[in-house]
Amino acid sequence: MKKYAKGSEAWNIDFYKLSRGFVLWEITKLIGIALLAGIVFFGKISAAVIVAPCMLVLWKIDVRNWKDRQRNKLKNEFKNVIVCLAGNLGAGYALENAFVMALRDVKKQDASSMLGQYEKVIENELLCNVSLTDVLARLAGRSKIDDVKNLANMIAASKRYGGDIIYLIRQYSKSITEQTATQREIETLLAAKRLEGNVMIFAPFAMIIYMRLTNGTYMKMLYETFTGRIIMCVCLAVMLIAVIMTDKIVRIEV
Repeated sequence: MKKYAKGSEAWNIDFYKLSRGFVLWEITKLIGIALLAGIVFFGKISAAVIVAPCMLVLWKIDVRNWKDRQRNKLKNEFKNVIVCLAGNLGAGYALENAFVMALRDVKKQDASSMLGQYEKVIENELLCNVSLTDVLARLAGRSKIDDVKNLANMIAASKRYGGDIIYLIRQYSKSITEQTATQREIETLLAAKRLEGNVMIFAPFAMIIYMRLTNGTYMKMLYETFTGRIIMCVCLAVMLIAVIMTDKIVRIEV
């Protein structure tokens, strides 16, 4: 079995690297929105060039939301690892072996597990006598998740002062489980608000299209006069501000 030394390049796996599918979908979606906004607010496809800078704001919001979803998935996986770790320690396994077995259990539950990418790396480093505390500290640095860092500190303090590591991990498992349950309740409550926000954002598109189809002459002045174009620019800016504010309102961390 190949063993990775401390500082191995195997730790260069990026949990939050944008997937190719996500990038292609986002580019297609944002181009579509830009073309639609150009037609609806300025009456011409070429106006999509004017709208393009606004798409950069939407891109940043979508990327941040995607990374948040990945981070939440990783948090849930690590919570499952802690639960399995507590059970393995209760069954009498050594700490390092219990942690590796917990990683394997999580990987079996989900073949696309994010933590599963590091299962062999962690196992090999432990075989190279790298302490679990150091491994967890490095994993915390890669994942940027406080729960991983807290576990590393807990294990280090327990070994230093002779604490009951099994009891501490069981209590920590309960704490993380409760925190995850609270987060899920909040996500459930916010899901409806996100849907309402999306409807309110795209409602102006539907209203303008309806007005153009039913009373094109009335709407003509908004596309052919200087004042009308300024009004449309202001409306577009207000919509962009609404998107930003909606994203901030529904962003709650536990």
